[in-house]
Amino acid sequence: LNQTGEKLLGSSTLRAAQLSDGDTVTACISPLPAVAGCRWEGRAFAAIQPPGMVLAWGSSSHGGNGDEVADHLHSVRQIQRTTGAFAALRKDGRVVTWGSKFCGGHSEAVQDELRDVRRIQATNAAFAAIRQDGHVVTWGYEYFGGD
Repeated sequence: LNQTGEKLLGSSTLRAAQLSDGDTVTACISPLPAVAGCRWEGRAFAAIQPPGMVLAWGSSSHGGNGDEVADHLHSVRQIQRTTGAFAALRKDGRVVTWGSKFCGGHSEAVQDELRDVRRIQATNAAFAAIRQDGHVVTWGYEYFGGD
């Protein structure tokens, strides 16, 4: 699906599909009910599988391999991505990250602050988490909004 929710043909070129650099596409893979896709230039994808487990695939240097954090990827309700990393928000308000440390894939420095999170957002190389108390926590590449 493109950004407006239109189905793309698998045989289309990027030009024919009217996609350009920076556009986001979503892959729908049956029977997965929710899929979050990395930008096409990122070469990695992640999908939320029932009951909130995450499947990641593609280039491991762009977040396509979540094996290091697989034990923590449960009860996931939202996924965001940068060009090289993913962040998953769990139902308990905790955030799990993986992928390139230059794109927000390592959140150890702020992990104690990533609690009671209600939403996560991403830029090209940084993440922001909005907590229940209104506090905003950022991490990733500083020129893209991280700390």
